[in-house]
Amino acid sequence: VDYFVLRRRELVVDDLYRRGGAYEYRGGVNPVAMLAFVVGIAPGLPGFVAAVAQHPEWVPSVFNHLYTWAWFVSSAVAGAVYYLGMRRRVG
Repeated sequence: VDYFVLRRRELVVDDLYRRGGAYEYRGGVNPVAMLAFVVGIAPGLPGFVAAVAQHPEWVPSVFNHLYTWAWFVSSAVAGAVYYLGMRRRVG
């Protein structure tokens, strides 16, 4: 999302290696990316727990379906959260 959508495949190469450049974040960690990661994982987590415990009846069936498609669901959710959080910072 960052490279293809927000930055439109244009990077400032010097800033990749510069302190205070466009790609440096607080403490070296992008808080929006961490939030997107956590929120992206959340929809599949109940289905994962039920699958590991081998008790799919523990959770509503929608979570089992989300877990089945977790890669796509997580990517879409995390991408949307990252886009919404970063659209004002990149530009």
